[in-house]
Amino acid sequence: MNKKTKIACICLTACTLLASVIGLAGCGTKSWDISQNGDSSVIATLTRNGNSTYKLTVEGQGAMKNWASPEEVPWSDKADKIQSVTVVNGITNLGDNAFANTKVFTLVLQPSIETVGVNAVPESTDLFVFEEGIEYNGSANDIYYYSEEAPETNFWYWQQDINSNKNIFDINNPDELFSKDGNYWHYDEDFYPEEWDKIRVLFIGNSFTYTNRVPEIFDNIVKDLGYYVETYSITGPGWYLENHAKATDACGKQVDLLLNARNDFDFVILQEQSTCAFTNYQRFLTGVTNLKQKIEETQADAQIYLYSTWGYLKSAPSYGYTIPQMEMAVREGYENAALATGVSVSQVGKAFTKLYQEGSSINLYASDNHHQSYAGSYLGACVHAATILGADVRETQYAGTITDEAVLQSLRETAYEVANGLEVEVEDPELPEGDNEEDQLVIAGWGRFITEAKLSTLTQGFKNYCDQNGIAYSDISYSYYTGASTNDAYYYIASFTAKVMQDGNADIILPCGDNMVDNITVVGNLIPVEVYGQTGRRVAALNSDDLTQAFLTFVQTAEATNILASA
Repeated sequence: MNKKTKIACICLTACTLLASVIGLAGCGTKSWDISQNGDSSVIATLTRNGNSTYKLTVEGQGAMKNWASPEEVPWSDKADKIQSVTVVNGITNLGDNAFANTKVFTLVLQPSIETVGVNAVPESTDLFVFEEGIEYNGSANDIYYYSEEAPETNFWYWQQDINSNKNIFDINNPDELFSKDGNYWHYDEDFYPEEWDKIRVLFIGNSFTYTNRVPEIFDNIVKDLGYYVETYSITGPGWYLENHAKATDACGKQVDLLLNARNDFDFVILQEQSTCAFTNYQRFLTGVTNLKQKIEETQADAQIYLYSTWGYLKSAPSYGYTIPQMEMAVREGYENAALATGVSVSQVGKAFTKLYQEGSSINLYASDNHHQSYAGSYLGACVHAATILGADVRETQYAGTITDEAVLQSLRETAYEVANGLEVEVEDPELPEGDNEEDQLVIAGWGRFITEAKLSTLTQGFKNYCDQNGIAYSDISYSYYTGASTNDAYYYIASFTAKVMQDGNADIILPCGDNMVDNITVVGNLIPVEVYGQTGRRVAALNSDDLTQAFLTFVQTAEATNILASA
């Protein structure tokens, strides 16, 4: 990225000036009148470098002549050794075949240039121009247009609960959701032409990513710091990375569409469900592994980062943790997964813990004591920018909705320090051994029986039911098994049930056929459910913990019945 293509600026020496006047070879130079009218208004000077290569300078006012073939240009016998061409401002055209056989890979066209002749430059040449509208008759590799500032790009996002009927990539109308790619250049600090190389970043996660649109804050911060970046995100509420990796999942479909539509993402940031890293590490690792494989199959140069999140009051006490201790447990899971898969970590949670343990008055949490406030989102975006791009976020002027300069300074400084290796220790974490399965629930749903949207609504309804009735849980989620056609591996309910049992992570099977009861171990009563008037279907509970029993009660309520029976 930020590849620099340097073009030497040729200053005419006294010898070159003399040669251009008398038209003789001297001091390693030779010059020709190449003006269209033969009036010496345009002069070409060939200068020998110290390594048997040459540079060619064209200067004057007006038009160059045209040549019928590359062999007719006066420097044709040296063309394959010419590695640099400078056309001084004042020249109005590049003549036909002028530089066709040279070894020039880049050429700056000054504002005076109006036309580029036929076969004027090699196909491998990149042209750096100042304005659009040049009449071009050649076959250059690329044309780059001058832009003093980083060109404008868009921020694109797809969120399952608000964009479920719209794709992030419309294959029939790609310009609708993708800013048009253009080639642009500018002068660097040494006054050499430099390509603006677009950096593409993709965030994949859930509400910890889309709350306050962390990717968009990131996008604004790095653009303010001068980066040419385009940022995308695909998110779903409560989603696991394991879901994002499935082509049949609502968000997983969007991930596949985007990864298959582009092959040029530079960075992909993965954020897992907030407790999974320590309550179900294997599921977390599976999600990271599967997504890494998808990314590497389509994005040859992408670097993958895991977005390590924070501890929070809503869940920490149920695990016997303080908030920093919960963050440390999350961090340990992320670091272990990164080590196992060969990816990196963006330590957002560590930055939260640093401010928390310092007794900062900055409120990083939303009113639910779970998600982040805008300040928390801003802090996370700064950590990503400093970690992924190496940006000095202390220098950004982008403030978002934060008006307190002291708060901004603290957030930026903390992010910079954490991203640059500051250690944040937590005293006496006393991490419990093993997973706490009793306050988690996974509902396995069958595609022929229930749509994924409806299963998502049912899952959220149960979360609300638990909150309203004081039922503790750390996580409630679902696994969706498609069954749309006879070619689907889980078209038949027996196949679906067998797969659920094989996967071994579900607590509820929805639905379970009467004839399957003898083949699985069901704890508690089989609760009848009905969808679209179907009968002979049951909810099967695979264990007897309090959360599972609570679901069996919930699924018989009027709310659940209405969800299941609705169209």
